[in-house]
Amino acid sequence: MLKRTMEDVINEVFTGDLQRNALDLAAYLKENQCSAEDPGNHMWDAKYKDEVVCFIHFVVPEYNPEYNSEVKENERNLLIYSDLEQGTWVNWTDSEKNDEIVAYPVDERIKKIAWSNLRTCTEECSGPCKPGMSKRVLGKTFNNLCFSALMFSSLDKETLECVKRMIDAKISDIVKKSQK
Repeated sequence: MLKRTMEDVINEVFTGDLQRNALDLAAYLKENQCSAEDPGNHMWDAKYKDEVVCFIHFVVPEYNPEYNSEVKENERNLLIYSDLEQGTWVNWTDSEKNDEIVAYPVDERIKKIAWSNLRTCTEECSGPCKPGMSKRVLGKTFNNLCFSALMFSSLDKETLECVKRMIDAKISDIVKKSQK
């Protein structure tokens, strides 16, 4: 059986702006030599040189039957997130200055987008973070954060630009680590 690409799935399950932005993300990953692999659970691993850059989850009724009662047709979504335990996007948390990690500074607009997409630990959380962690994210401290502290949904154009900067930062980390 031929394995479907991320673009195949995006074209199948999304329409309109979400489809365009998701395809833009897929193209950006390719341009930056990142692979996108679906381990079989519709939670794609985006990798650069075999290291995870981010995770991409397609939230659509046909792929997530357990959410069918909660996810309606107009609520299709694409989640892009990190897992602090695996070291992805850690450079955006617990760091005093982002420009020490990335070759260019992150502007206030990108910081605000990142801050508005922080995921808090809730009572329903089954992660190892429960009851939540205090983390510094791009120079600002937040409490009660989930172990997947940064989770982007509703991939609009501005959010996409923020995600691209985070991908750049993680690739930069991987390159620096490989040069040591």
